[in-house]
Amino acid sequence: NIRIQAVTQEYCSQVIDHVTRVFLEHEPLLNTFPPCTTGAREREFRKLTEFFLKYNLSLMALDGCTVVGCFINRPITREDIFCNDLDVFKSFEDEAVSQLEFLCNLVHQKLDLFSRFNVNKMFEGGYLSVEPSYGGKGLATKLVRSGLELGAQNNFLFAKADTTSPVSAKVSMKAGMQEVYRVNYDEYKIDGNVVFKKTAKRPSHLTVVACKLQKCEPYVLPVSSSTCPSN
Repeated sequence: NIRIQAVTQEYCSQVIDHVTRVFLEHEPLLNTFPPCTTGAREREFRKLTEFFLKYNLSLMALDGCTVVGCFINRPITREDIFCNDLDVFKSFEDEAVSQLEFLCNLVHQKLDLFSRFNVNKMFEGGYLSVEPSYGGKGLATKLVRSGLELGAQNNFLFAKADTTSPVSAKVSMKAGMQEVYRVNYDEYKIDGNVVFKKTAKRPSHLTVVACKLQKCEPYVLPVSSSTCPSN
């Protein structure tokens, strides 16, 4: 009875509530920072999700009228990556969110997938969330695959996503994406200090995944390993 469809205006509030709650409870990198006691972390996720939703590229999974999963996406341009300066990341209220966004931006400045793929815009797979009670049924993979097909139908030629754990990377690869880069959290340091400190729940690395898109079936194609070598 679960159906996947575009996020509509009437569901935006429920989608934002769902994504924020699931990420605050289950995103492993957030747990490497002290618990937020000011509400700033929740506010940041709400603002970021609302920002992504305005592009009308996001999907939700509905069980009846209840949101049980989401894939929150947006277009990302070369300027979004290379025009960001440190002040952008300092503007975040919450240190954990700031560091996560900074890491992803830094990785893509190094990778420069835009030059590798010869495009100025890509489909970015953003927040992927599924209610824990609906996990293990392939819903996350269906959301990602449907999102990539939506990107293809909207004339995107390539898609990328930054997956913070092996679980989310595996889901993305099942949907047709492939690993193009990897960052070991123990080796990612600022001023000599590991940013995302090791905890029982923290995975070992961030994985960047990508794929080619086309407007006709099968919509999602692999990226040649010679185009963008992993590290």
